[in-house]
Amino acid sequence: MKEVLNTMKNIEIIEPMVTIKSTLKEDSRKALEELADNIVRA
Repeated sequence: MKEVLNTMKNIEIIEPMVTIKSTLKEDSRKALEELADNIVRA
């Protein structure tokens, strides 16, 4: 998926990459919070 996004214009990939496969688990929640913080700073 990252390769597809890299071909798009005016796209900025912000880490960390988060994968959600089912219900939100505690470690996924923390990763989403970190991603949200990074989006705010971007």
